[in-house]
Amino acid sequence: MRTGFVTLKSVPRPFRGESRALAQALAYVRALARRGRNPLTAVLGSRRAPRPMRQYPDGGIHWITGGLGYFYHSHGAAPAGTPEHGHFHLFAQEPGRGAARTESYRHLLAVGVDAAGAPRRLFTTNRWVTAGEWRPSARLREDLGRFARLAGRRGGGPERWLGLILRLFPAEVREVLRLRERRVREWRDAGTLARRLADRRIHVVSAVTLPMPAVAAP
Repeated sequence: MRTGFVTLKSVPRPFRGESRALAQALAYVRALARRGRNPLTAVLGSRRAPRPMRQYPDGGIHWITGGLGYFYHSHGAAPAGTPEHGHFHLFAQEPGRGAARTESYRHLLAVGVDAAGAPRRLFTTNRWVTAGEWRPSARLREDLGRFARLAGRRGGGPERWLGLILRLFPAEVREVLRLRERRVREWRDAGTLARRLADRRIHVVSAVTLPMPAVAAP
């Protein structure tokens, strides 16, 4: 698995300049690269290919602080030409609940990344995919704001990288949630909401591609 890192030259023009989030993101991936790692191997714990569908790092939701959590997984080898290696799923629950029960957590969104951990898309999942509470996009936006603040944690683990991604792409976060809400509204207006949320043919409710180039090897 390539270690890779993002260079300032490779970052799209809208993100150049004195962006604090961008500076923190570059510093984070460069620090990992000096140790021969990248944001993805930091959560996998090795350079070996992850086992398909296994949830990293703990085999379930990794709860960190303030009722926020995540896990990473992949679905196996991606088709040729597909940049996405796998994805991080982000979750929230009310602070202080401890290990989450299915009915107590909510899925916020997922971040698709390439083999070096660079973000490629954001998407929201159907209810049956991750179970948990089903909440309106406005509530998810509040939770994602809390997640974005993890970007400021010194020496943070993969959760810091996830927070930085949210801070780098606020417009895309808003858009993927807007598209989610629009689709849910269409299902509700058609009287099919409950059936659609349980429809196992529908995995993704909304998705947005991110304007981030492939991560280059150092």
